[in-house]
Amino acid sequence: MADRRFEAEGTLTWFFGNQFPEHAGQVDRTTSFKVRVDGCRWLITVYSPNLSASGGKQVGSDGVDTYITRIVEPQDLSPSPDEDTNSLSSKARMARLKAGLQAGRIAQLAEVRPGALPPFDIGDSHRIWLAFASSCYLHLHPTNRFPLSFLTLPPYPKNDALPVRWTVRWKWHETDPYLLEAFDRLNEGYFYGGAGKWYKYPAPFDQGFTNVHYQVTETRKVGGFLAPWRFTIAMTVPPTSPEGRILTNRFTLVTNRFAIGELTSARPLRGKETGRPKLDRLFEVRDYRAKPAFGLDVVTYRTRSRWLQTNETDFAKAVAGKYDEELLEPRPKLLWEGALALLTLVGLYFAFAQMVRRRLQQKPNNPQS
Repeated sequence: MADRRFEAEGTLTWFFGNQFPEHAGQVDRTTSFKVRVDGCRWLITVYSPNLSASGGKQVGSDGVDTYITRIVEPQDLSPSPDEDTNSLSSKARMARLKAGLQAGRIAQLAEVRPGALPPFDIGDSHRIWLAFASSCYLHLHPTNRFPLSFLTLPPYPKNDALPVRWTVRWKWHETDPYLLEAFDRLNEGYFYGGAGKWYKYPAPFDQGFTNVHYQVTETRKVGGFLAPWRFTIAMTVPPTSPEGRILTNRFTLVTNRFAIGELTSARPLRGKETGRPKLDRLFEVRDYRAKPAFGLDVVTYRTRSRWLQTNETDFAKAVAGKYDEELLEPRPKLLWEGALALLTLVGLYFAFAQMVRRRLQQKPNNPQS
């Protein structure tokens, strides 16, 4: 694993499958990506229409924890759907927010999560990870159960009768034991019905089925080892009507969506990769690693330079609410504008996630993936 050091660029394009023939084969969206892999450390940058940030989203791991940043440029800001965009006050507020972002006075969003398994991402970073950076994790964690946080958008099942983890299985390439050749996610018989509720499929689908299949279709040598140059992802579900009614009681599946991923370039890694995105502007970091030592679900701090680690004195200051890099090096700030912008950006991101969810819920028997 340690000698797998490469960087690559490519695209992942989603198409509609044959579940509804009138849309079969149509392009849904395309994600452009960059990936850097340095043994167990990796960094993925995605540019996707599913993200409100034209500057992209970065997800990386230092082999221990996962780090995420989202960059929103001034031109990406947009008013809330119910806002009167023609009013002078609305225009003035938007101008102040854009100016604050341009000047670096408004914080971008970042987070740290324990563990090296990335969370589900509507921008596809977790699927890019599966193709190019999952080798180390899968060899160190030879499990057949993955948490739902990797497999689907929240909300996750809270009822004890529902699974908190779903079955997965994978296969290594016959000539390279560190190249993931195939990966299956097995739906254990549940579907999301909206309003935070999960339901059991009717027979025979209640016994489970292969919901997602990843397959490498072309490999090329990069720095002495094989890399997945082209791969496919297929999402299969029981056949349903547009209203969500299952159309058969026989065990047969249709393709909801499928994706084709391919590299446009790849080469041995230049330099070293830490797995931590650069903090080159003001970020507000939400760190979820404080529970074991400090009993807190999340610690929030602002920084322009570095990720705090849980064994540092500065992290303890952040826990106590006494760390703020902006106070250590005073800079001009618009505090209320920054807070308002932060809420706006969070709202935009989750509003899009909900839009994706609603689109999936129009076919309520389709499990999320």
